[in-house]
Amino acid sequence: MNKGQFGLVANEFSPITNLMKPGLFTYMTCLRDPLDRVLSHYKYVQIWWPEFLKHKNWKHRPANKQFPWKSFVDFLNDNNRDLTETGEAENRDEFHHTIYPNTFGYSNFQTHMLTACGRACDSQSLALAKERLDYFSVIVIVEEWHLSGALLRKYGWQGVENYHSKKHQDTHSSARKVLANHPKELAFLIAQNELDLSLYEYGKALSRKLLAELDAI
Repeated sequence: MNKGQFGLVANEFSPITNLMKPGLFTYMTCLRDPLDRVLSHYKYVQIWWPEFLKHKNWKHRPANKQFPWKSFVDFLNDNNRDLTETGEAENRDEFHHTIYPNTFGYSNFQTHMLTACGRACDSQSLALAKERLDYFSVIVIVEEWHLSGALLRKYGWQGVENYHSKKHQDTHSSARKVLANHPKELAFLIAQNELDLSLYEYGKALSRKLLAELDAI
């Protein structure tokens, strides 16, 4: 949000390659439990599957038009398979790029969006993501919307209290519940989002700090 103007630039798909230090802009973002974000990604793909099949950039779309995974567990197991030798790895990456351009929907998505690290996300990427997150004046935590939503009111957002329903204020990960009886798949999901889990905890701490500063005004 450019100070002195009523302007808003929103970004959903393109990762950040460079971020100006605060001053000219006010940065806002939203973080959620990384495991739940992958589960939400799976449900999103499931709902919109017929539309994805029409995507012009998907060159190797499957001949079978049915949704390819029977469950979230099946989805994780498919992404856990080593497809390098069979030649399917490129097709799988193309699928994820079709759904989320320039991203991989199941692995450290939020770290990637702050750093554009792609498949090469590592501890340095995480450090950079945290450094950039420090620039943000609003960090809304989905699971703590009833708290961090107050940061939006500071910038004139209306109806914040009613925007997010109470059912999303459950602090327990729904992905963990879904995978409660599938320890192997849960371990894979956690390993694939290790950086995001650290970033998420860091973001929660920053959000609470911003809230404390707001309360002190």
